[in-house]
Amino acid sequence: MAAQVPQQGNRFPKTRVTEHTQVFTQVYQGVVPPPEMLEHFARINASFPDRMLKMAEEEGMARRQKEKSLIRKSYMLDILGYITGVLVVAGVIWLCWEFVKKDFPEEAAWVAGTVMVALAVVFVLKKNPRQ
Repeated sequence: MAAQVPQQGNRFPKTRVTEHTQVFTQVYQGVVPPPEMLEHFARINASFPDRMLKMAEEEGMARRQKEKSLIRKSYMLDILGYITGVLVVAGVIWLCWEFVKKDFPEEAAWVAGTVMVALAVVFVLKKNPRQ
């Protein structure tokens, strides 16, 4: 029996292909998935739920340690800023005193006035940062 060869003009018959795709997503909020999802993971591998809980606990501990570190560093930075500010003011007072001792009171007033204005600007901008 001979095979049928399609004609040249009608090589591919007209067919309509329709494809439907459905996507189902289940999401949860929080560190630990809901019990139904944990049961599903346990069917895949019995150690998955325990490993997920351990991972969530370790992540929480790491996050808390990071937050403590950030708070400690912020506190130390504030202390460093206060110490630096006191040293700068003490240096300016000493400089003004030296100007006055060498009979340059106008220059001492300019230095003291400039530094006071600069410090006032810094404190005002620190309390009201740009948004």
